[in-house]
Amino acid sequence: MPRKIKVSRKKINEPDEFVSTSSFVIDYVKNNYSKIIPVTVVVLVIAIVAFGWFYYSKGRKKEASSLFYQSKQIYNTSQNTQNNNQSVEEKYRLSLGKFEDIKNNYSGTPSAIESSFYIGDCYYHLREYDKAIDYYNQFLNSSSKGDYLKYFAFEGLGYCYEEKGDYEKALDNFKDSMEEGDIDIKELAFINIARCYEALNDRANALEFYKKLSDDQSNSIFSELVRDKIETLKN
Repeated sequence: MPRKIKVSRKKINEPDEFVSTSSFVIDYVKNNYSKIIPVTVVVLVIAIVAFGWFYYSKGRKKEASSLFYQSKQIYNTSQNTQNNNQSVEEKYRLSLGKFEDIKNNYSGTPSAIESSFYIGDCYYHLREYDKAIDYYNQFLNSSSKGDYLKYFAFEGLGYCYEEKGDYEKALDNFKDSMEEGDIDIKELAFINIARCYEALNDRANALEFYKKLSDDQSNSIFSELVRDKIETLKN
């Protein structure tokens, strides 16, 4: 015998509820047409602008990165005494101009931020220490936490102030360099700090840092220098 199919009242009412809801939406749109259209247009414009800006920014970053790589290649060859009939100074001037173009034309990109460091480094090698200090600080103020270049920026500041005869500031920056990153070049930081203490006639602290280097780096390339310094400062 065929089973009777029981249809719930809820199922019977579902089409009516759908029609009722649809009618409500249609009526609302009709009654508020003049308000809805401008809002919809604004939302679409914002979405299009955001989408376009995303791809524009992505393209700028890629272009800046490519130019930055080329500038780094020039910078890396600047340390040679002579190369392709160009002096060291000419090489640094050339790479300096490249990094400045990136910083000025691609502001906000990671390449522009890192360019500040290399501009500072170029100015340091060109012995323009005040300009170097300015750009090292610009890099430190805009770079992200944990950026490995921060170590070298503080170290560069230390060298600049040391060249200017301001050993107190040089010492502060060399100490700051030790707090940045996990770079395994602590021995050079010890040497820099000890040398500044010597320049400040603080023999006790200079001796302390030379001893730290002697204890931590028994096979250091500075071992002979450190031994001589320790013997001199003890007397």
